[in-house]
Amino acid sequence: QLRRVAIDELGSIDPRIAAWSLICLGVVGRREDLPSVERLLNNPSDVIQRAARVCLFELGQNKSIRDA
Repeated sequence: QLRRVAIDELGSIDPRIAAWSLICLGVVGRREDLPSVERLLNNPSDVIQRAARVCLFELGQNKSIRDA
């Protein structure tokens, strides 16, 4: 359920909410979430860009994502 809420909030107009969503996805995200996160690398908000980079790094550290 956390994953679903995080995905739903990625498009929040509040950059803090979107950033927290990315942090959550860094823990509970799946391979199919990668394109949604990668799209945010070009977001105008620096906060969201940084959170997206951290999320992708964390997902890359997740063995189940790498090996899938």
